[in-house]
Amino acid sequence: MSARKLIGISLASLVPVWVYALGVSGGVGVGLASTACVLLIVGGLYMMFGPHETPDAGGH
Repeated sequence: MSARKLIGISLASLVPVWVYALGVSGGVGVGLASTACVLLIVGGLYMMFGPHETPDAGGH
């Protein structure tokens, strides 16, 4: 999964999170906490499925 695709997914998922957060009491705090959770999840997905450097097959 490319970094651009993950950024697009995370930005698209933040829209409904903020729409919901601004509709409940304490909206900004809920929105910030939810944003942090979304960013942590996207970071984990990038670590698992993102491009990885492979060591060369040289004779080291």
